[in-house]
Amino acid sequence: TKAMFSTSAKIVKPNGE
Repeated sequence: TKAMFSTSAKIVKPNGE
């Protein structure tokens, strides 16, 4: 889901890019 991807992206780049 989108929420899952958002969390994953946060772990990879916490800068929110």
